[in-house]
Amino acid sequence: EELIDAIVEEQGITHLEAEFQVEAAEEEAGLADEHQEEVTEGLADAQQELEELQAELVQAVAEGQEVPPAAAELIAEAHARLEECQNALVDGRYGESFGQFTAASHLIDNAESFLEGEVSSEELTVIVESTQERRIEDHQQYVEDYEEHVEEW
Repeated sequence: EELIDAIVEEQGITHLEAEFQVEAAEEEAGLADEHQEEVTEGLADAQQELEELQAELVQAVAEGQEVPPAAAELIAEAHARLEECQNALVDGRYGESFGQFTAASHLIDNAESFLEGEVSSEELTVIVESTQERRIEDHQQYVEDYEEHVEEW
């Protein structure tokens, strides 16, 4: 993402055009295949891990533990990232797929840390809020770039 931002700034092009440039360069360098392979291998494991976390969260609530809404939001956000990962993989956007997979993996790690008592409710809330803000910003940027690209055509 930082690379794409730097290209946008340096070349004065849209975010979408910069993404295309990065994906083309990754394909040339063989990174797209690496990204595709890593995501394909790890996706099923990540989905299973997320399902287990969700079950643990339900169990914790059933046992009367105080679980902040941010925990459920974190799991929902991880689900959304994995879904975006799958969509990008199907569309052949391997760099995007890898990025979404990585984001989902970090969210899963944070959820595990919370359930193990390593992350506080307050820290969890900050993680969820920053993740959601970034996702909204990314979506808005994508829409703006798409609209600009359409207008140019």
